[in-house]
Amino acid sequence: MTSIKIGSVDVKFLDAGKQNIPPLNQRTTELPPGHRKQLTYRPFTTTTIFDQDQALRLRDGTVIYADVFRPKTDEKVPAIVMWGPYGKTGTGMLNIHGMPLRAGIPETQLSGYEGFEG
Repeated sequence: MTSIKIGSVDVKFLDAGKQNIPPLNQRTTELPPGHRKQLTYRPFTTTTIFDQDQALRLRDGTVIYADVFRPKTDEKVPAIVMWGPYGKTGTGMLNIHGMPLRAGIPETQLSGYEGFEG
């Protein structure tokens, strides 16, 4: 953290690159039907594989980390890709919990694993 003095006041600046981001925790978890992140959230309807903090290499060589949710099946299924600059799985600095009245969306309608841009 850097600071400058303006008159008699020390003004401190936070490093924008140092957000409150949890450390990577690469793991795979099987979430059964009925799984809820918290009691008030919507339950999963099918067995879901949750691959957390998976490294993805982009064409230019950049590595990003994503959370991957997929049904437990051997069948090919379409991918739904969500991307946003504010974190993943509710860990970003902007998420639905910071919106007034949760933007009108009750917890019972979402899994709690969603990313959200306000």
